[in-house]
Amino acid sequence: MSTPDGGTVKKVPTYCYQCVAGPDLLTVKVVDGVATEIEPNFAAAEVTPSAGKVCVKAFGLVQKMYNPNRISTPMKRTNPKKGVDQDPGFVPISWDEALDTIAERLHAVQAKGPNDDSGYPRIAASFGGGGTPTYYMGTLPAFLASIGPIDFGFGSGQGVKCYHSEHLYGELWHRAFTVAPDTPNTEFILSFGYNVEASGGVCGVKRHADARARGVKRVQIEPHLSVTGACSAEWVPIKPKTDAAFMMGLIHVLLHEQRQRLDIPFLKQ
Repeated sequence: MSTPDGGTVKKVPTYCYQCVAGPDLLTVKVVDGVATEIEPNFAAAEVTPSAGKVCVKAFGLVQKMYNPNRISTPMKRTNPKKGVDQDPGFVPISWDEALDTIAERLHAVQAKGPNDDSGYPRIAASFGGGGTPTYYMGTLPAFLASIGPIDFGFGSGQGVKCYHSEHLYGELWHRAFTVAPDTPNTEFILSFGYNVEASGGVCGVKRHADARARGVKRVQIEPHLSVTGACSAEWVPIKPKTDAAFMMGLIHVLLHEQRQRLDIPFLKQ
């Protein structure tokens, strides 16, 4: 394929890696070696829940790719002191220096043994994506497995991708990156401000659409009427910052006023 002025055009199939709502399969239009557009990949309609479509976040990948502030090399911290008043002193280094530094430290850890005296892995890792890269980046999972035990207890750092505290606290509370409901298998969803219709990607929106079609009831509890609230069976506009009080009241009623309605044998399991 070529442009009217004789330039070369090709479409490269790939996927959106920006969040765990995907990966949405897509194609990138490349003109004379420069990515210019993001398009759905309808050729993958039969092999992906999103039917080859992509959510709006994927269309920002071109701007992200060519952003002049994008970090394109490894960065090394030069100031060992840490604190809100400290400049980390990051400086760019080569990939060879970065890989040699990591390899040197990994060998030192392996020489001591994989776990410390308390039984925890000596190596901790956070990839700023709640595990997304480790699932989608080809040989990286094999590399991590070859190292030995790794502590992902603080694995949802998110960093450049998402700033929701639910990811961080979900990791610490129940070792899960997200707090999304098991939509395909549930009959009732009580949602506290989770705006999945706006941030859940094509797959997330389709899961809830299919659930509504089979009769699932979702109650959205939040001060403002979000897209998700508008798509729910009921919207409860509670006052800001009263979520915790609402949840505590709900638990109290279930335990002390309507315990007979609880599936006690299931909860005991």
